[in-house]
Formats: sequence, structure tokens, C-alpha cells
Amino acid sequence: MNLRGLERQTARSGPGALRAMALVASALAAVSHGGLLRAEPNGAVGTIGHKVRTDEKMNDALAKQPPANRADAATTLWYTGPATDWMTQALPIGNGSLGGMVFGAVGAERIQFNENTLWTGDEADTGAYQNFGELRVSFGTGGALVAPGRAHNDSTAAETIAASHDGDPATKWCVIHEGQEVLWVKEFRGDRQALRSYAFTSANDVPERDPRTWVLEGSQDGKDWRLLDKHESEAPFPERHLRKTYAFVNGTAYRFYRFRFQPAPDCTHFQVAEIELGNADAKEDDVTDYRRELDLSTAIHRVCYAREGILYQREAFCSHPDRALVVRFTASRPGSYTGHVELTEAHGAIPVAQGDELTAAGALSNGLKYEARVKLLCEGGEVEATNGVLEFRGADALTVLLTAGTDYLNRSDRGWRGDDPHAKVTQTLASAASKSFEALKAAHVADYRSLFDRFSLELKAPAEARQLCHAHQLRDLQFAIDAERSEFAYRMQRLLLRAQGLAKRQPDLSAELFADEVAQIEAACDALLSTPASGRHGRRLQKRYRKHREALFTFLYRADVSPDNNACERALRKSVVHRKVSGGFRSEWGAAAFATMATVIETAAKRGEDALCVLTSLLTPGAPLVPLPQPP
Repeated sequence: MNLRGLERQTARSGPGALRAMALVASALAAVSHGGLLRAEPNGAVGTIGHKVRTDEKMNDALAKQPPANRADAATTLWYTGPATDWMTQALPIGNGSLGGMVFGAVGAERIQFNENTLWTGDEADTGAYQNFGELRVSFGTGGALVAPGRAHNDSTAAETIAASHDGDPATKWCVIHEGQEVLWVKEFRGDRQALRSYAFTSANDVPERDPRTWVLEGSQDGKDWRLLDKHESEAPFPERHLRKTYAFVNGTAYRFYRFRFQPAPDCTHFQVAEIELGNADAKEDDVTDYRRELDLSTAIHRVCYAREGILYQREAFCSHPDRALVVRFTASRPGSYTGHVELTEAHGAIPVAQGDELTAAGALSNGLKYEARVKLLCEGGEVEATNGVLEFRGADALTVLLTAGTDYLNRSDRGWRGDDPHAKVTQTLASAASKSFEALKAAHVADYRSLFDRFSLELKAPAEARQLCHAHQLRDLQFAIDAERSEFAYRMQRLLLRAQGLAKRQPDLSAELFADEVAQIEAACDALLSTPASGRHGRRLQKRYRKHREALFTFLYRADVSPDNNACERALRKSVVHRKVSGGFRSEWGAAAFATMATVIETAAKRGEDALCVLTSLLTPGAPLVPLPQPP
């Protein structure tokens, strides 16, 4: 769930809102698991194991950006290499209905996106959310896959030929070959290099489906082909997700390259995870100063890197006001962008390229209609629609817009279906395209900050006056006394009760006498903690009090701190007593509403505010606080 969705869920959840925020904190913490992150000296985080190099130049470049564009280190996740795994490394952007996972690769930006009404279920089957597809912006003259020589029967809707060059070894291209050769064709446009190597990555399962016999051919026109390399009866790859490279001699820069795979006759399927065309594909070895980040204070994803003396920068966000996913590409040298934009749809729809737009539309098995549209705004250079992609050459900057929707309608009396999504998606895209990137960005940030700035969370920061709760300590000490007759527990219990009694008698004592008794209690505590305790429970409690020594008697120095320090529990105690005495509220909503009101009243009293005024403000539409739970 993105932050906009979380905000709406929070508004519906009432007292559960804080739990939702805690889940967000847990999700962010989970990003660091699995050895993916390392702590940096400046407190930031970075990835390990990528071949992209980094140094201080990129940080200097970012530091020179205007304050509005520079990420706050306290609210920024940043990394020194592109993402290769969707679950653990790609970073999310979203607006509550449309969302994407951004990978940040140098040679090709890949954004997997979905829309929250793309669902396979109906009234007979609950179904599941669906992956919508991928937006891919490739750079250089790396080319694009073109239609193979014959139609292949893909094993599943997700295992299409597009998966063979998406940069993700976890996906795969799998076909039912029916005894016929399997073709893979890639076309390179513009300036080309002579291909001298290529690589295959094995898929996740069934080694018998691996490439075993194949030929690689080159052509200038896609009709006359020349043999470049040939392999026969190769053994299956010894490991899954294993990358193997093959080299050969070639001095000609062909426009088309084609693999002709002859599948094993004893296996009905052919599959491969990745096909890379060596030196002809964009490489990242010559990249320096790479940085990928997600600024949580603005919900903007950024990528910066340097290559051959040019500083490249990207910004991506998902705008709620304009209902569009927006990606911006800029460079320090004019004319630095050449490549193509692809739209891959995960359910079999064939993208159509026309003018400066891409469209993919279709229907799921339950009849749900869907459509995604992409518009390429190119500053300088040229744009051409060809073979289902948008090619751009010599561009100074690019802005890519994506919108998506379905005909789902949340009304059972109309069969859960509304108008065809085409008109709405088209209008949304046109509206976003009519605005400048800066206007789109400003509207997005203003809308997002109106939610983000309503809540702040400080973790692992000591309270101004922390007090260890005596109520809990007396309970634990009594347990130690009962379990093992702990002398330490008995003496410590007497000491805590003595301190509580002194606090109650303070108004009747002179300042000098009160200070003298406090000093006696502190000295007795130090002596007790310095003498080794006996028994397992006694030693455990003594270790606890040594660790929290400074928080044992805070209430003796501050009149506004109570020894049990559980004001929240006391605020809810009335509802607990009511539930136990009366047999409970008539509904869960009643208990939740009563607990929320009790907390609000208690907080108002502590602040010296009128409780009735505070409750009235909460019930006012548009109030900047979490609303009370609504009755079912």
C-alpha cells in the first residue's frame, strides 16, 4: 500500500491508525534485511555487490541542487547500485490507485506497474490482484525485440519473450515449442557495433528446457541471414540462474540478430531467463558516481550517474492530483538521449505505437476491460513510432507519462462494471501532457506533503523524563520473591515502595528533609545493585535495574511524572472496567469509540484544553486529526 492508500486506510481505521503507521515503519526496516544494505559513515545506506562504482562527485552534484530538489538525508533511502530484485531492491512510487516499482538500471529504466482495480475475481471466485505490465525506457542503440518468425505458444501470460531481456533473472521466457524451432530476433537502429559475444541465463527450473542446440545469425534487412555462431547438443546448465557467455569472431555491425533454437525432442517446453547480446547491449562498467534514492518526504525517486563526462539524472513519481506516473530524464550535455520506449502488458495485449504514444488494451478472463497508455514528450531530437515501440534520437531531455485504468465499478447492481476505460485513460493522459514537468512535480509534492507533514515519528530517541514503571517492577519483584525467595527482590521491592511513599509525603516535608531522604534512597539503591544477587530471577532483575538505573526514581525529581508512568493505560482503564463489569460493549465499534474518546479527553486535560472543544473539532469535517471510528 502506498502512502496515499495508507492515509485513506488510516482515516477509516480510527484507533488502528497508529498500528498502520507502525506497519510502515516495519516495512522500511525490512528493506535492510538479507544483507542488502550497509551502514555508511554519514548514516545513509548503500547497496553491496554491484559493479557500479561511486565516489564523492555525485554527492557534491546533489548538494549543489536547489533545496527544493535535494533530498533530506533523514528521510531518504539511497543506494550505490541499480536494483535487480523486485521484492527486496526495487523502490516503490504510487498515488493510491496506480503504483510502480522502479529499478534504476543505467542501460534501461524498468518500472513494473499495476492499478488497484485490475482483478481477476467475480462473485463466484475471489480472484487476485494482477500485475499490469512494465514500462521500459532503453538507452543507446541497444535495439528492441521484434516479432519472431512465427507465433509461439507462451507457457503462461507472464512468461513471454519480453521476459528474456528485462534484466531480471527471476523471470523467464517459456514456450511450448510443438517440435518446431524457436526464434528470437532483435533489431538495432542508429549507430551499431559489431557483435562479438552473447550470454544466456538459465531459468528457475527444469534443466532439460535449457538452450541445447542453436545458431546465431546476422542480417542487414531481416531477410538474408549470415551464420555467426553455432552450438549443438550442449548439456543443460549445471545450475539455475547461471549466466554463460559465448564469444565468436565478427567484424560486421548488423542491424538484425536472430537466434534459432532447436529444442530437445524429449521435452515439450523451451525456456531461458535472459538473453544478452554482449558488447552490442548497453553496459554499466564505465559508469561512475551512481546513486539511486527514494525521498520519503516528497515521494520522488531519483537516479544520478556519470558516464563519459556526462551527468545523467532521472526523477520519477506517481501523481495523485494528475493521476499519472511521471518519469523525467535530463543530462548535462544536449542530445545525449537515444533509445526507445516499450510498454509490456502482462496479459497478452499487443502494444500499439502511434505518434508519440503507446497503448495496450484488453480484457481479463472475467471480462474486466483494462487499458494503459504512455506518452513520450521529447525535448530536442526526433521521435518515431515503429514496431510497437517509440524510438527517440538525439533528445536533450525526456518526460514519459503513463496512465492506466479498468472498467471496474464498485456497484453490485451494475455487475461491477462501468464505462470502458479508454475515454478516461485518454483524457487523463492528455491533461497531464498539457502541463510542464515542473508543474506536475509541484502539484504532486504539495499534495503529498499535505499528508506527510501531518505525522512525524521519532524512533529510539530518549524521552525528556523517562520513568521505569513501578507497577510492572513491583509485579516482577513479587514473582521473584514467590518463585525463589529472592532477598534482592524483597529489598528492592521495599525500596520502591519507600520511594513512592516519600513522593506522597513531599508536600508535608521541607525541601532539605525531602532532599536528604531522596539521597538516602539513591544510596541504598546503589548499594543494592552493587551486591551480586542470588537466584535466576533475582540476577535478571538486578541486571535490568543496573541498565535502567537513571530511570528508577525520576518521579522524585519531577512532579509531573508518576512512578508508574502509564498514563495511556490509566486513560483506557475506565473502558476496561466497564467491559469487565457490564459484560462488554454491544459492539467492537462501541469499545473502540469509547477508548478513543477516553484518550482524547485525557490528553486534553493534560494540555489544559477544554475536552468538549477538542471533541467538537474532531467531529468537524476536514479536521486535521484522525477521525473517531464510524459505526458499521
